[in-house]
Amino acid sequence: MTTTPRGLVARAITDSRSRRSFWAAGFNYRPEDLPQWTRRIATADKIAKKLGVPLDTVEVIDDPDRTYGISRPESGDLITITDPATSRVLRFVTDFTAPNQRWLLIDECPGCGGIVPMARVATLADAGDYLDPDNDARFDDLPIEHHGDPAHRADCSHHDCSRLGCAHHD
Repeated sequence: MTTTPRGLVARAITDSRSRRSFWAAGFNYRPEDLPQWTRRIATADKIAKKLGVPLDTVEVIDDPDRTYGISRPESGDLITITDPATSRVLRFVTDFTAPNQRWLLIDECPGCGGIVPMARVATLADAGDYLDPDNDARFDDLPIEHHGDPAHRADCSHHDCSRLGCAHHD
């Protein structure tokens, strides 16, 4: 059995384990990555508190579909929350109109099945509005980010609605 020393060493080990738990697949920590780690830990903490879920159910990793920035594009953050009771996974990306206050719940597009922004979420009730199968209006107010998201298939009717003027565009 491994014992953990007390004091500064124990806190360092605990911090290292915590960081690895947020990005287990890519934990090749280097000091120059500290801003990314700090942002991801803060993001996980904020969404966990806002949605009332345990922090250890939240993971923040590179988003494989979305990049941000013009001169040096970087992967966005893909936030996953795994419900410990059901193992259902909810996925979110940052809502840049209200960072760390609201997120975009991403789910299957009804047009192509791509995993795209489907609802703005600031509270657990906001997520419930979208997730409730009895809510017939849940697709009526799709966020503008839904339209043209890179995870849509090219032939999806929702792919470039802002340019095409689709009827289901906000």
